[in-house]
Amino acid sequence: MSTLPTYPAPPKGVQLGLKCPQSVLYIDLGLRGCTAPSFRRNYGIDFAFSYIVYDSAEKCFDLINSEFIRLLSPELRPDVVAQKYITTTARNIRRLVRTAQIVSSPTRWRSSHLRQDLLEDLNTYFDAYESHAMSMYLFFGVENFVVNSLIDELRKAGFQEEVDNALPTFVVTSEPNWFALEQQNIEALKSRFSDIGDDEAIMAAASFHANTFGIVYTPYNLGTPPSGEDAAKLMKQPTAPIKHGIKSLDEFPEHIVQLGELVRELAFWKGERTDTLSIADHYATPMFKCLSELLDIPVNLVYFMTRDEITQAITGKGDVQKEILEARTEQYCRALVNGTIKFYQPTGTGIFGKKKHDIAKNGDLLRGMPTSPGVVRGRVRILSLSEASPVVASNEIIVTSMTRQEIGAALDVALAYATDEGGRLCHAAIVSREKKKPCVTALGDATKVLRSGMLIEVDGTTGTVTVIDDNF
Repeated sequence: MSTLPTYPAPPKGVQLGLKCPQSVLYIDLGLRGCTAPSFRRNYGIDFAFSYIVYDSAEKCFDLINSEFIRLLSPELRPDVVAQKYITTTARNIRRLVRTAQIVSSPTRWRSSHLRQDLLEDLNTYFDAYESHAMSMYLFFGVENFVVNSLIDELRKAGFQEEVDNALPTFVVTSEPNWFALEQQNIEALKSRFSDIGDDEAIMAAASFHANTFGIVYTPYNLGTPPSGEDAAKLMKQPTAPIKHGIKSLDEFPEHIVQLGELVRELAFWKGERTDTLSIADHYATPMFKCLSELLDIPVNLVYFMTRDEITQAITGKGDVQKEILEARTEQYCRALVNGTIKFYQPTGTGIFGKKKHDIAKNGDLLRGMPTSPGVVRGRVRILSLSEASPVVASNEIIVTSMTRQEIGAALDVALAYATDEGGRLCHAAIVSREKKKPCVTALGDATKVLRSGMLIEVDGTTGTVTVIDDNF
């Protein structure tokens, strides 16, 4: 890796978007989906991201891209922007799932034409994934534009209270998605645990659910679905069922109701988009296992190849260098810079290098985005992304980079949530409103400056976190 170039510094406006380990293949496909040909094909506009970089599991790009919004709607109409995004996202979701289902059968790859058949299916799947992946990068900008338009209209119409209450009336998904379906099935299986005395039957039920639904969210193929034992452990944890539906919108003017519906649809499609990755990953597994056998490398290393490297390996135009792939599982840097996608020298410390974070002291105030109203005091409980089944006390406040479906039991117990990342439609925001718990998102470095055990006050109405007692 020492021969790789150093990537250019982030341009003005580019922000740290996410800290999450992902495989090289799906990063590569996502970057390809953000180039000019993909935007012309999907949206019919002349647009492309000029800078996206993944370095040591950190993703950096222009979160709020006003140029994309302007190209979608020169008159800057939020309804036009939202509807174009939703329509395109829905079409690409259907295409990806349908493609994954089609290529899922091992009988598709005839032994006499194995390489040709497999490459054809892989390319079909990759094309669908590239189109689907672009929506991830666009969501933040669309969300910001549409939600801020709703806030402006609410204020103009005299509904300041709705704005102060972090839009709980609007920003709640209006119908079940894949996560909701998964939780319903988990609840059903839990009831079976109390009725089935045979461990083998319990494990069979849990394994079936794990293999079908994934349970622990496993996009990007960085791991395998959990075992029956892991699934059973997760299902036995108490979780509150997800409730859907919102309060009546009859009291609001029609144009605000329409904006509220669009915001709610965006929240739904955000979840639907990520859920689709889990579904597609599951269906496509046999195809990648076949590729693993063909190339004679472990399947986990397949996911650390790029699309071009896979094509070259299948067609015999390139060698598979296992030592390079193994090194990438530890660290790598893959970036799109001015239309060109290539590897750069990983820093090993993240996109912005190693940054010193001073521990917060009494009275320090952290500012973020208010996403669910209310004020509570409690002890900090820092959760890392790797904790699948954390145990949280009832007097604790979850502080994490981002919340996830698999920590549902902890979310039920905690007093409030504070996250480094996210927006008004992120997982933490929606769950906190459903559970009526205060939440502040987009704090930036809360997990770096706070320590488990500190006493803090979370104000989900103003979007602030205050350190009351810095002892930990």
